[in-house]
Amino acid sequence: RRSAKAWRAISAAAARILAPKGTPQPVVDLLNQKIAKVVNDPAVKTQWAKSGLEGLTMTPAGFTQFLNQDIAKWQKIVESARITVE
Repeated sequence: RRSAKAWRAISAAAARILAPKGTPQPVVDLLNQKIAKVVNDPAVKTQWAKSGLEGLTMTPAGFTQFLNQDIAKWQKIVESARITVE
């Protein structure tokens, strides 16, 4: 059985929104602003909390850094476990 902490780590990996490469920065910034507004809405937070979820917002630059660190972490795990694609 997994701990709540383990499930949070998994769900965080599944709740990302990305824009296509080459999306103009003003569009990325506007999307980030609008999504953050929804994620931080008290009604949304309340509804998500009922399901054990919580929202996290980041700047586009902060998310890029987070994503790169996450990729490196999982790459290390996959390589050390010798996991291959079939």
